[in-house]
Amino acid sequence: MEITHFQKFILVNLYNLWEEYGTSKVKTLDALIEEYDYKEKNIRKPMKALISAGLVDSDSYSAWLTKKGIRQMEVASKSDDSTVTREDTAPVNITMNFLKNFEQAIGKSELQSPEREMWLHGITQISQNPLLLKTLETALKATIDKNPS
Repeated sequence: MEITHFQKFILVNLYNLWEEYGTSKVKTLDALIEEYDYKEKNIRKPMKALISAGLVDSDSYSAWLTKKGIRQMEVASKSDDSTVTREDTAPVNITMNFLKNFEQAIGKSELQSPEREMWLHGITQISQNPLLLKTLETALKATIDKNPS
């Protein structure tokens, strides 16, 4: 997908909002247009392309990044940093793989609905919060290296 300058602005803006506040904040469509200095008046077409690509979700008033959008932005921000090495990215992959496997195991478990939903929601919260991801990464590394923190 070819991303226009305005679409990139939307993605970066929503990613920065997510990094600062997690999933508790959304950005109004009017605010996005205003922060782009009214250079674009029609946000529907750019948003439709981002929604179709699965990067952004929206209601009639506001927009937010999807999990896929967050992952794409994290990959893009890491590729912008020329000092990233394979060793630096491996723990994130381990952490995300762990969360994915844990989510699948919870989904297949015999847990009843309220408890299952609570665990799945917790996994979602961890995967969308950089601080919690870093904490989990540290714990996993300590477990793998057998060096308690």
